[in-house]
Amino acid sequence: MKVLNVYGQTPVVTIVNDRDIKFAQRCYIDVITDEGCLGYDILPGFITNGRSGTGLIDGFIPHFGNQSILTAWVIHDINYYECLSKDLADEVLRQMLVKSGMSRFKASLVKKSVQWFGDNAYGLTTEEDFDMYSKVNFKWDCK
Repeated sequence: MKVLNVYGQTPVVTIVNDRDIKFAQRCYIDVITDEGCLGYDILPGFITNGRSGTGLIDGFIPHFGNQSILTAWVIHDINYYECLSKDLADEVLRQMLVKSGMSRFKASLVKKSVQWFGDNAYGLTTEEDFDMYSKVNFKWDCK
């Protein structure tokens, strides 16, 4: 699957703590691909941690980044709620980061990192996962 474009509203968020933000208003994001449109309707209360991992690498790979990079982190978090396969979710993240202006090298490092360390984050396994998933409406082919 090839990501062609990303359209969406600017999320209105509140800071939960130094690593988490919460959506304060509903937000729509569409990821246009060569295989259709991935549509995300994110409801108030959805919490994301941006880029997972230690703050030690924030200067190299931004924790939240610009609006486009933040959107990539959010979509990846949502896709890990089994909206897409883990492999496809990781590849969509890589492509969205490149489209956001991140170098291919850094975006590929991010993809490798989530491939190696993201297994425990994929799927709906905790009460918190189910709560966050209830704050998202996902549909493939949002035309």
